[in-house]
Amino acid sequence: MSNKIPVLGKIWLCIILAIAVFGVFGNAANISKGAMYLISTIACVAEVVGLVFMLRGKGLLYFCIYIVGYITNAVLSFLVMENVETSFLIGFVTGVAVNIGLTYLSIKKTLK
Repeated sequence: MSNKIPVLGKIWLCIILAIAVFGVFGNAANISKGAMYLISTIACVAEVVGLVFMLRGKGLLYFCIYIVGYITNAVLSFLVMENVETSFLIGFVTGVAVNIGLTYLSIKKTLK
């Protein structure tokens, strides 16, 4: 792991890495149910790759790969929801922004 990432940043990155790994296996187990699961599996793999390299101190490219995978999964999740209300939409967008913001703050010293 990179020495440039603070301890809390490493903890954050490890937590979301674990969630992304579960996402890979969960979506891969359901690929037979539709193309959406295949796309989500690929997006989760992109997240895992991005997070692993961010933990190793690689910066901007892998942060962008993570963001693309994360936003792809967020959009896919949003598309399958029914009866979305304004308050949920605000929370959803805020959650996505907080995740990306915390990830950025965790690795900002490694960005070049």
